[in-house]
Amino acid sequence: MAALIGARYYLRSGFGQGMFQKLLRDFGMNGLIDGNSFVNMRVVGNQMELALAKALKARNEPFDAARREMLDEIYDIRRPVGPPLWGKLGLSANGDDIGLSGLADALTKLKPLVSDQEFALAERVMDEIVKLDAVRREENGRLGRAFANSANFYALTDRYCNLNAAACCIQFAVANAGGMPASLPDGSGWLGYCLKRIFHWIYPTDFLPEAEDVSRLIEVVDMLYKENRAFSVFPYEYAGSCDSLEQGGKLLTSL
Repeated sequence: MAALIGARYYLRSGFGQGMFQKLLRDFGMNGLIDGNSFVNMRVVGNQMELALAKALKARNEPFDAARREMLDEIYDIRRPVGPPLWGKLGLSANGDDIGLSGLADALTKLKPLVSDQEFALAERVMDEIVKLDAVRREENGRLGRAFANSANFYALTDRYCNLNAAACCIQFAVANAGGMPASLPDGSGWLGYCLKRIFHWIYPTDFLPEAEDVSRLIEVVDMLYKENRAFSVFPYEYAGSCDSLEQGGKLLTSL
C-alpha cells in the first residue's frame, strides 16, 4: 500500500522511465487490488461519446488521405516498425478512435476483397455502432449525471470495445490486401470467423460458428503444424523440426 500511496515519489522524471515504473508498481499491487479493468473501461467510456460521433460523421465525408496512411502504417505488417515516439504517447485518445472513424472508408475498400457473407458481417459492425450510439444517448438522457457511474455505462463501454476489435480486424484486412500472412490467406474466411466470434460476445445466443466457417482455417492450421510454424499473424517457425520435437517428447517421457 505504501508503494501505491507514494506513487508520485517513485515515478521517475523521464516519460518512458516513469511509465515503466508505474507498470512495476501496478503489477505489484494486482494481488491486493485488481481494479484495472474498471479503471481502463472508465477511461475508454469517457471517450465513447466523441469516438462514436466521429465514426458516424465520417460516413458522409471523404476520409482524409493522411489518416488512411496512418491506418496503413499501424496495420500493414509488411511495413517496418518505426522508432518509439515517447512524446506522443498518452493515456487518452481525446475521443479520436481512428479505427472506428476510418471504418466507413475501409468498408468501401473491403467489398472486392472478401465474400458477400463476410462483407455483410463487416457492414453489420457499422450498424451496431449506430445502435450503440442511440442506446448511449437514451441512457444518458434517462440517467443524467448518474449514467457515468451506472452498470449500463460499463456494459455499453464493453460493447464499444468489442466493436473496436471488429473494426481493427477490418482495418487489418484492408491494409494487408494482396499480402496476407500464410496463417490468414485470402479465401480462408478468417475475417468472417473473427467478426462472428466478436458478435457472439455481444449476442451470446447468436452468431455461433458453423462447420463451414472454420473448415478452411482448420486446413491452414494443419498446414502450419506440418511446417512447424505458429498459427499467428507472424507465422514464425518454431525451433527444431517436428521430428526433433517428437523425439524430444519421447526422451522426456522415458526419463
